Amino acid sequence: MGREGTKLQRRFRRWVHGIIAVTAVFILIFSVAVGLLMIVIRTLPPIEQLENYSPPQATTIYDGTGHIKIATMAQQNRVVVPLDKMPRILLDAFISVEDKRFYRHFGVDLVRVAGAMAVNLSRGRLDQGGSTITQQLPRNLLKSVSRKKIYSRKIKETLLAFQIERRYSKDQILEFYLNQIYLGNGAYGVQAAARTFFNKDVSQLSVGECAVLAGIPQMPSRFSPINNIEASTRRRNIVLKLMREQGRITQAQYDDAASTGILLTPPPPASNLAPYFVEYTRRSLIDGGDFDNEGLYKDGYTIYTTIDMDLQKIADEELKKGLRNLELMLRESSIPRRLAEERANFRESPPVPRQIRFAKITRVFSDLLNVEVGGYFGTISLKDAQPYYHMDLILKQGEYIDIIPTEVNKRARTFFAEFGHKKPIQGAVVILDARTAEIKAMCGGENFYDFLNNGQWNRAAQGIGRQAGSAAKPFIFSGALESGYTLASMLNDRRIVFPDGYTPRNYENQYFGMTAIQTAIEHSRNVITILLYQDLKPARTISFMRRFDMFGERAGWHLEMNPTTVLGSFSATPLSIAASYIPFVHHGVGIRPMSVRKILDSDQKEVFRAKPLEREIISPQTAYQITYALKGVIKRGTGRKYIGEAIAGKEIPEIAGKTGTTNDCVDAWFVGYTPNLVICVWVGYDDNRSMGEAMTGGRVAAPIWRDIMLRAVELESYTDKTFPTPEGLVFADVCGSTGLLATERCRRDPDSDLYLQMPFKKGTEPKQSCKYH
Repeated sequence: MGREGTKLQRRFRRWVHGIIAVTAVFILIFSVAVGLLMIVIRTLPPIEQLENYSPPQATTIYDGTGHIKIATMAQQNRVVVPLDKMPRILLDAFISVEDKRFYRHFGVDLVRVAGAMAVNLSRGRLDQGGSTITQQLPRNLLKSVSRKKIYSRKIKETLLAFQIERRYSKDQILEFYLNQIYLGNGAYGVQAAARTFFNKDVSQLSVGECAVLAGIPQMPSRFSPINNIEASTRRRNIVLKLMREQGRITQAQYDDAASTGILLTPPPPASNLAPYFVEYTRRSLIDGGDFDNEGLYKDGYTIYTTIDMDLQKIADEELKKGLRNLELMLRESSIPRRLAEERANFRESPPVPRQIRFAKITRVFSDLLNVEVGGYFGTISLKDAQPYYHMDLILKQGEYIDIIPTEVNKRARTFFAEFGHKKPIQGAVVILDARTAEIKAMCGGENFYDFLNNGQWNRAAQGIGRQAGSAAKPFIFSGALESGYTLASMLNDRRIVFPDGYTPRNYENQYFGMTAIQTAIEHSRNVITILLYQDLKPARTISFMRRFDMFGERAGWHLEMNPTTVLGSFSATPLSIAASYIPFVHHGVGIRPMSVRKILDSDQKEVFRAKPLEREIISPQTAYQITYALKGVIKRGTGRKYIGEAIAGKEIPEIAGKTGTTNDCVDAWFVGYTPNLVICVWVGYDDNRSMGEAMTGGRVAAPIWRDIMLRAVELESYTDKTFPTPEGLVFADVCGSTGLLATERCRRDPDSDLYLQMPFKKGTEPKQSCKYH
């Protein structure tokens, strides 16, 4: 018994010691946890900030002089409205998608948290949040709460949510949230968003519009209907489905809202003097990685840009004028052809749904048109339609327009129709400083605020662009000059056939025999260009062309190993094409375009300064030779009629340039430069339809370029007269028929091109005189 008692005593003591140790550890852990919790609580911001919220500061954007404010980017279009002024359906929309148990939880939705934790554990990272509306308030309003997905932030949000729920009612919390939530495009709060997207008071929003706003907070830049109407529509329909499933709307309300398109009617901001340029600048800063969209709208930066508002005004005015003149020219040239096609193809046959016809306008009303075709009488609604700039001149009784019947009543001989072409002709202009590649002006379309015609799409810089056409030919000719050819080199313009059957043709649909490279450049000869592609070898040629793409690693050209590539079959933006001509003026050195010089923060400390990205593309001698050749385009070639003849006798700087036209006249370009400026003009339809026969770059884009250039060179900053001549060149008068030194007989021959003072790299000039004449 003694021994057993002793053993029991030892076991009892060990057991007591174990309990004491476990208790001590527990107390230690608990104390540390409480200590850490107290530290976290002490670092929490006072929730009174909810009631005394200070709005963020606007970012201000200045022109190149630093004195003209061209725009602001801000979150200040915020109007606080009480909850009782908001429609109940709007509250239901947000609650359905953001926090369906909002009125039942105490700040944290344990069901949602459990689901989020399961997803995060399965993925091994913090992917899903599960935050309630109450938890989102600190993130949106209190500056000291991080937006990063980390557990410490979630702890802070949870503690703050408990405090908020204790202090405020559910309706107060919802009012805070709906007045402060970011809803894209600079709109903070539902009232600002209602104005931004629909130009309505929040109380007037429909069920569908409420669902649009409720769908935005998850990804404001993606689900904004202005940025991406397709994604916004899909997101809206998800919100509507949740509302229906939760019993907040009826099936009939769901069907009506889900089947209705999103109609944007945003008011144009009054202060943006160069919206395409400003939007390009914003996107560029974000893409560069130094700034984010939200920061640009709320952190009070001062951005000093490169834009010249005098040039911007010229570009805006001349593009608008040129597109309107072009619309009338295209219409005048197409009417006889369309009438002949209508008579030949249909012979007064009845209209058929979805079959395009050429109809006569019989009556015009404020909201509709009456038309007649094939003995049937139709109606076209004018609501939300603007297919022409000159609506008053084109939509007149007795005029003809393309239509597409949608419904046909054979018994009544009537039909409903829509316009055959819903979008007007469009264009883009980019003007760069020829020595720095600073963007001096940018027009991405006829009107940034034309929402019916995709106005906010920046055709100057957004997307992959359009086919470059012959505007790309100087790149391969530069390669030829770098490889030993001269402007006087002769090649045989003849029929050639590739193994796959491809046979290149010139625009004139004929071959010209022995042709100087200078002549081929001036008249944009396709066959000579293809011959150089073969002689220089495809891989080397494409590699050389890539040198001219100054945006290669970001949004560059996709150049295929294909002979049509050297004819400009690849897509490029007007900005990238304008940049590719910089080496011809800038001694062979390319520079990536810039729109910003420097940025200051809200304390006026410099946080960004642009650093030019330069690289040598071609030699200064080759650059000057190309300039000589492109001067000839205007004097004798494809730019002569609409530019050369129009400027004859005017005291202006030297100019050089190149036309560009794609197959079926879908795209028209003119890219040219003075000693100070590079100007690129593109014209075409958004739907890639043909502009009509013979609507070439020289006829369509060149007149707009000419009128911009003539006004630009009158400005004091852009009056340099001549292109600088590099060392290492010699000059000779050359006969265009033989590529040899010109004689007196060559000079007297009116049918022979005479190239005066053609530049040659030393040692490559012709030594023999022409014996043809």
